[in-house]
Formats: sequence, structure tokens, C-alpha cells
Amino acid sequence: MNGNIKVEALIEKQERMSNANDSERAFDVSANVRTSNAGVGNIDNGTVTKDGIQLASFNSYGGNSLNINYAGGIEGVDRAAVLAAIEQFIADVKAEGGEA
Repeated sequence: MNGNIKVEALIEKQERMSNANDSERAFDVSANVRTSNAGVGNIDNGTVTKDGIQLASFNSYGGNSLNINYAGGIEGVDRAAVLAAIEQFIADVKAEGGEA
């Protein structure tokens, strides 16, 4: 940075987070997570994969908004288990208390 410029505050940051550290995970879940001094904000561009195959994508805006798109044409996908993995991921992200 130029010597004349000073960062006064970090307002918001965005990071790609995943459940890679969860050794008991049934699915690989990752998403872009926006955090600020107020905590976790939007969680978007989320993906759920199993053995490299994408099963669903999701976005969560605010406290109670969750949009999920399940991939078509994949046999034997337990949608309830995918939903549970997404909800657990969101809960874990929020529990980390992400701050900018």
C-alpha cells in the first residue's frame, strides 16, 4: 500500500468456506460467506457434492431465507440428507461467529 493511504476499517469481507475439517461429513459443502462486524451475512454460491458430483446448489440470505436447487438426473440422492448437510454447514459457519 502507498504510504499515504491508511485502512481505517474493514467493513465486510467475503471468504470461500467449506466443511473440509469435518471428518464425519456425508457431503462436501462449500459456499461464499460474507461477514462484517455484525457477524455472518449472506451465504451464496453454495455447493453440495459427493465423490466430485454436484448434488445441489444453495444460497442463504439473512436469517431464514434458504434457496436450494437439486441437480436433476442423479439417482438415489437423499434430499433430506442434503438439506441436513446444508443446514449444518450454515449453523457451523454462524457458530464460528465470522467477523470482518
